[in-house]
Amino acid sequence: MKYSKYNIQINISKTIDIIYNSLSDKFIFLRKGSLQEDIKSIDSTLKENLVLGGFIVENDIDETQLCIKKAREIEKDMTKTHLILNPTINCNFRCWYCYEKHVPSKMSERTIKCVEKFIENSCKRSKALIISFFGGEPLLYYDDVILPILTRAKDIACKEGIVFTSNCTTNGSLFNLKRIGELKRLNFNFAQITLDGNREIHNRTRHYANGIGSYDRIIENIKELVRHHIHITLRINYTKENIKSVLDIPSEFNDITLEEKAYISVSFHKVWQEGEVHPQEIDRAINAFQRVGFRASKFIFGQYCYGDLRSSAVINYNGDVFKCTAVDFEETERDGYLNEDGDIIWENDSLEKRMNSKFSNKPCLECNILPLCHGGCSSKPLQFGSDYCILNFDETEKVNVVLAQV
Repeated sequence: MKYSKYNIQINISKTIDIIYNSLSDKFIFLRKGSLQEDIKSIDSTLKENLVLGGFIVENDIDETQLCIKKAREIEKDMTKTHLILNPTINCNFRCWYCYEKHVPSKMSERTIKCVEKFIENSCKRSKALIISFFGGEPLLYYDDVILPILTRAKDIACKEGIVFTSNCTTNGSLFNLKRIGELKRLNFNFAQITLDGNREIHNRTRHYANGIGSYDRIIENIKELVRHHIHITLRINYTKENIKSVLDIPSEFNDITLEEKAYISVSFHKVWQEGEVHPQEIDRAINAFQRVGFRASKFIFGQYCYGDLRSSAVINYNGDVFKCTAVDFEETERDGYLNEDGDIIWENDSLEKRMNSKFSNKPCLECNILPLCHGGCSSKPLQFGSDYCILNFDETEKVNVVLAQV
């Protein structure tokens, strides 16, 4: 037998370590140095527990291939269809760091009909359908695009007897009571909404095209959404300049209950163009949310990216198809298009290239957190064709990822 290559040792005291196994997702407290001992000399009861937890494996086990096999099975699963729609790539905000080109655009009736045909086709072969709205600001065309698509999708899903849910990534400014009620009836259960610091700093960054701030409207809409039992991922975009102001945000929700707070998960993300922020500043902000009953974290690992799943697709307002939302939605960059029959035509073998790019990165195959990051972003090998790490090969960041797991 041998020690697992996915054992990660974390020092917590002079005498005790946490040993976490990223493949089995189990951890154990051990006397310091225990895993340096010869396996044959380990106490039989302890050895049995280490085997059960995946910390010790048979000599002929190829753990890397086990990890890849598990990922491949999830990636090729077609029982759940995830459709991401851009009703528009225009927006009512003008955030300085946004990578989208906010050109006037709106999903046409023709494209809506093609999307509905795609939904019909998918519901005949899937057991579940998830529709997500992205953009741009998707709620700009709530009445013309979102409402008719969700109404039709729910009808089709009910007819076929499959599970149907919907959600969106939104700036959160365009909800109202009528819309929230309608969405709730259309199986809408989740929204991702972003804040960029406290009222003063957020309003400098995430303001309407006319310069008016959006903070108060967003806060009130989040409260109304959770009162309707709609889950929220509250994304905090932080920089060196705004991280201290984030401490003011938790008190904005003093008038909602702990039960309502349970519908909110707070997730911290550094604005990519900005310099590094001291880890203690981030921890202080996370703790400020946790102290008053929120779930808050910096790292969200272990989930599979929708872009890596064969059953997912992003359909732009004009019918162009992509595998990822973190792109310029230009026709020259598309992976395919949606035809009149509601079928996706993948161009230039783009789907297979994407699916095969996973686990082509040598550093990932040698890394002890491979089961958590699943080989990183499958766009990177296609873009750069060279070794990469989504954590920039930073061992401290890897430990932080593990600590978030345990």
